[in-house]
Amino acid sequence: MEIKDIIKNRRLEKNLTLLDVAKACDVSEATVSRWESGSIENMKRSRIASLAKVLGVSPSIIVGEDVDEWKLENENLNNHLDHSYNFRNLISSIGWSIQGYSNEECIDEYKIKKDRLEITISADEYLELMNSSKDFLEKNLQDLVKMKLDPTYKPEPYKEFITIQPPLLVPYYGHIASAGTGQYVFDDIPPEMIEIENTMDNMQANFAIGVNGDSMEPTYQDGDILLVKKQSEIHIGEVGIFMINGEAYVKELGNGSLISHNNAYEDIKISDTTTCIGKVLGKI
Repeated sequence: MEIKDIIKNRRLEKNLTLLDVAKACDVSEATVSRWESGSIENMKRSRIASLAKVLGVSPSIIVGEDVDEWKLENENLNNHLDHSYNFRNLISSIGWSIQGYSNEECIDEYKIKKDRLEITISADEYLELMNSSKDFLEKNLQDLVKMKLDPTYKPEPYKEFITIQPPLLVPYYGHIASAGTGQYVFDDIPPEMIEIENTMDNMQANFAIGVNGDSMEPTYQDGDILLVKKQSEIHIGEVGIFMINGEAYVKELGNGSLISHNNAYEDIKISDTTTCIGKVLGKI
């Protein structure tokens, strides 16, 4: 059996897709497809190590060399691949993804994604992030052990771990959420895109909307920009955006009514025409 057939058959045996192997080897799906077609003459040793690892075979099967000599020469490389693989699994477990892109010689850059956020970092920045994350996790584990052994132990902040996140972009609709007597729905209003701070809470926001009126004072003022998560139901006590007869309101949900925080306004009784279109997460 030829090497190309071994690669493909082993991938299928392990129920791996081309994309699975591509991610593990930091190459494109097209590159993996070329390997399975027999184009492996110029495969780099780093690729051989990662390919052998994901397929669960000895590197000697792929390179035809003495495996002990090869392992000795690539011990540091294998340790790095192990750490990188575990780091990617950790990132994936908290909702992020990392994909490396190469120029056939080495990894040039990495794309990091989560929801609408996507940033590109260099190979050096990836290594720094990976090492910083390892140190950060190690410190947390050490602090956890110390706190278990000594309840009075107070961990110090990890000053070296600093994350700089680019802003998020969300569609913004002008001052059309009424904090007063109602404002017409904004289906036909084209939004503008605005930047908001990149936080875990803000990542939930589907759009931003401007407040028109003073019925929600002092909580929300006329002109405030609210961040809204689209959802059809909210809990009593939460503030949402509601549609009543084609008009939009920002109100707190009460028991059978929509509550204004300004005592000068009466509450609005909920009827069959009342629809919740989102939960207010906060304001910018």
